[in-house]
Amino acid sequence: MAHTAETEEPDLKKRVAELSDLVWNKGDLSAADTYLSPDFVGHYPGVPDLRGTAAYKRMAAELRRALPDLAHRQLTLIQEDDRVVMRAEITGTQHGELMGVPPTGLPVRRSETTVLRFEGDRIAEVWYQADEIGTFEQLGLTPPDGAGPLGQIAHTFRLMARFAVLQAKAGRAAKASRARNAAQGGHTA
Repeated sequence: MAHTAETEEPDLKKRVAELSDLVWNKGDLSAADTYLSPDFVGHYPGVPDLRGTAAYKRMAAELRRALPDLAHRQLTLIQEDDRVVMRAEITGTQHGELMGVPPTGLPVRRSETTVLRFEGDRIAEVWYQADEIGTFEQLGLTPPDGAGPLGQIAHTFRLMARFAVLQAKAGRAAKASRARNAAQGGHTA
């Protein structure tokens, strides 16, 4: 039997691809208002559920601040009924706080899997999972393989010292930015 316009499933994969490109690659956070349900719920590991488009936009803005050169690439999109599964990869350079880690200037490549549930043509709910351990490894936060107990302790002390240096550097950069802003007649936060 031939499909008609009335019997064809909507192309929800296209909606996911469009939202991903607009928000993550182009930084157009307002796209969330078009593609997400007003009652949107996002399930992300380690944090309370995101509720509503404003919460999604805040999360996206924070990640884009951490990785200002963020690039999002969809690797696989699979649609079944009202759900789309997306396997994707993000890359970027950490120039802002990421998962509590001060800016390192290091590149990050992270794989992620997201299940998106639609109501009509809008995303109502997502379940997200990413390779956070791999991200920590890329940022130098995990001890090297085979470090042993003393090596792990030494790594912890080196990491604490590194964080202190990074936080001081970030503080100096923020102070310099405020001073430049004040010199130009701008407002400080």
